Amino acid sequence: MITETMKPDPGDMVMKTIKYFGAVGAGKDETEVFIAADAYSVETGETIRVNAGEYIVKNLELSGSWIFDDGASIYGMLNAKDNVIIAGNGLRLNNATIKKYLLEHSPDGDYGNAIKIGSARQPVNGTGTRNIILRNITIHNTGAKKSQSVEILGDVSDVFIETMNIYGTGAVVVHWGGDIGDDGHNSEITYSYHPHDISIKHLKFFKNSDGHGTDNGLILSACYNVNAEVYSDSAVRTLWIFPGDVYDAVAVERDRGKICTGINVRAIANSPVASNIPAIHISGIPGTPRTAVPAKYGIDEDASMGFVVEASINCGFVSYSHPLVKIEGVSNLNARINKYGSEFNLAKWASIQYSTRCNIVLTGRSYKGVLVRGVTCSLLTINESSPESIIFSGGENYGCSIETYGSASFTVEDFLLSENMIKITPNETGSIFSGMYLLCDGEPIARVTKSMLCKAGKTLNIPLRSITAEIPINASVRFALPCEGTTILGSIENFLENYHVGNGWGVKFDVVCINAARTGINFVGDYIRGVIINGNFTGTGHEDSTSARADIAAVASLQIRGLEISASFDTNMINKHVQNRFRYLGDNHTGIVIHNCYGTPTRQNISFSIVHSSVQGDGNQAQIYANKLDYNLVPLEIKTGYYIGQIFTGNSRNNLPPKTGYWMNGSRLYNSKISDNCAGYVCIESGAPGRWQQFS
Repeated sequence: MITETMKPDPGDMVMKTIKYFGAVGAGKDETEVFIAADAYSVETGETIRVNAGEYIVKNLELSGSWIFDDGASIYGMLNAKDNVIIAGNGLRLNNATIKKYLLEHSPDGDYGNAIKIGSARQPVNGTGTRNIILRNITIHNTGAKKSQSVEILGDVSDVFIETMNIYGTGAVVVHWGGDIGDDGHNSEITYSYHPHDISIKHLKFFKNSDGHGTDNGLILSACYNVNAEVYSDSAVRTLWIFPGDVYDAVAVERDRGKICTGINVRAIANSPVASNIPAIHISGIPGTPRTAVPAKYGIDEDASMGFVVEASINCGFVSYSHPLVKIEGVSNLNARINKYGSEFNLAKWASIQYSTRCNIVLTGRSYKGVLVRGVTCSLLTINESSPESIIFSGGENYGCSIETYGSASFTVEDFLLSENMIKITPNETGSIFSGMYLLCDGEPIARVTKSMLCKAGKTLNIPLRSITAEIPINASVRFALPCEGTTILGSIENFLENYHVGNGWGVKFDVVCINAARTGINFVGDYIRGVIINGNFTGTGHEDSTSARADIAAVASLQIRGLEISASFDTNMINKHVQNRFRYLGDNHTGIVIHNCYGTPTRQNISFSIVHSSVQGDGNQAQIYANKLDYNLVPLEIKTGYYIGQIFTGNSRNNLPPKTGYWMNGSRLYNSKISDNCAGYVCIESGAPGRWQQFS
C-alpha cells in the first residue's frame, strides 16, 4: 500500500512545462503533446508542469509525474467509448483540474471516465496497474449524459487518492474486471480480477453550476482492502458497497476468499436526495449473477466479508418515503450510523435485513423508526426517539420493528433424502437465504445451507441439513429466517410502540424503553419462540388513561413457545398510566418464565395479566417467581411458581385448586393461608384442569 511519505513534493525544482513540448491551449486537441511529455517524464523521472490554461485531450495515457498550476485544466469532449485520462503504472498527478463533457452515454464502466485506472476487460494472466498517486484533483462533469468520474477496474492495486472534489454527475467506482466481451453486461464471466489496496482520502461530491448532483458517490464493487473517506452534498447514494455481479465465484486464486474484506469507510451524506435509492447501501447480494457457478451471498457460511463503516446522514428538512440506510445479505459488518434532521420521514429510515454476525449501531430521531428483519447472531444497538408519538396515534409509529423474514409458500415436487435437498418451482422471483428454516405445517424441520436466487417458473433444488422429519411430496412449505441469536440493545423513547415484533423468534432484548405511548414491546403475528427480555421500562401508556396499556404485550392469538422476562418497571416512581407489566390472554403457551422483575404498582394492580396454559405436556405452565413488584403479580385465580424437575410447585393465592389449564400429575400448590386441615392441593390425575386433592 502506498503511504503518504511516498507522495511527490516538487518543491522549488525547475521543471519542464507542457508548453516546452509545444502545447498552446488554443482550442485544438493536444493529446499527442501530453503523451510526448509523459514519455519524457517516465524516462527521466522529472515532473512535468502544466501551465495555466485549458488543454483539449482525449484517451490520454499517462504514467509519469505531473503537477498543474492554479488555473490549469484539461478538457475532454468524449464519445461513448472515450476517457479523458487512462492511468498507467506509476502515475503521479497533482493539483489537476479535469473537465469532461460526454456526447453519448457510455455502454459500461470502461468508458466515459475523467480518469480510468485498469480495465473492466481483463486479459487472462494480463499485467495489472499499480502504484498510482492522485492528489488534489478537481473533476467537473458537464452535460446531461451521466457516467463515472473515476473508475478503478480489475487487476489494480496500490492506488492512493487524496483530496478529490467532484462536481456534477459521476461516481468514483472500484470495480472488478474479467473476461467481459463486447456485449458488456450480458457476457458470462469465467474468471475475475479484483482491485485491492486502495486508499481514498477526502473524496467530496458537489452539485455543478447547473445544480446537478451525482446519483452515486463512492461505489465499492467486489474489491478488498479499501480505506476511504467520502462526503457528498446532495448525492442520491453516497456509499454503495456490494459484491458486484460475480463476488468471488470465479475469482483468480490470488483474490479468492478476500472479496469484500478489509473495507473501512467513513461517509457523510449531506442533504441526500429523496429517492427510492438509499443514501448508505451495504449489500452482500450479487447484482446480476453472471457465472455458471452458483452465486454466493454475503450471508452464506462460505462467504468472506469484513466491513467497518462509520456514517452520518444529515437530512435537513426533506421528508423521505424510502429508507436512507439499507443493509442486506451481509456478514461481519461493524457499522455506526447516525441520522440527523427530517424527523417526519414517511418510511423507516434504516433497514437491516437477512444478515448475520454484525455489530451495528443506529442512532436517529424519526417518526417511522428502523426495521430489523431476519438478522441472526448479531448485536444491534438502536438509539431512537420520536418527535411526539401521541400526535401520530393513527399511524405505525414504531421505534424498532423486528420481524422474522418469511418466504411465500412452495409446493414440494420431490424430497431427495439421500442428497439432503428438496425440489421446488417458485411462482415468483426472490431469494432463499442460507440459515433459513424450512417450515412444514408451521414447524421447523430443516435448515437451508446455501442462498439461492429463485426465478419464477425455474425449478431448483434447495440444499438442506438437520432434517428432522420426512418431507411429503406435494406438501406446502415455507422458509423463515428469524432474528435468532441477535441481541437488541439501546434506548428507544416516545413512540406509540417502542418495539413492534412480528413473529418474534430467538431474539434477546436488553433495552431501555422510555415513554412508549401504548406499549413498550408489542408482539404480533402467529408465534413467539425463544425470546428473552431484559432491561428497564419507564413511562409506558401515556397516550390516554382509559385504554389497556402494557409495558410488554402479546396478542391472545399468538402461540408462545419460550418467553423469558426479567426486567425493571418504573422503579423510581409510580406510573399512573400503565395497566400491566406483561399482558397475554392466550392459553396456547409453554415456556413462559417471568422472574427477578422489579417495579412499582400498576393502575390495574396486576403486574402480569396472564391465563393458565391449555397445552398438554410437561413444563407447560408459566413460571412466575422471585419477583418484587408491589401489590398483585397475577389475577387472583392464576397460580404462580416454578418447576422442580417436571413438577410444578407454586402458590394458590385464592386457596383453591386451578379451574383452567392443563396440569400434570404431581403438580403441587400451596395456599396463601395454610390451615390445620389444608396446606394446599396436589394434582393426582393429569388433565384440564386435572383432578386435585388437598393435603395438610
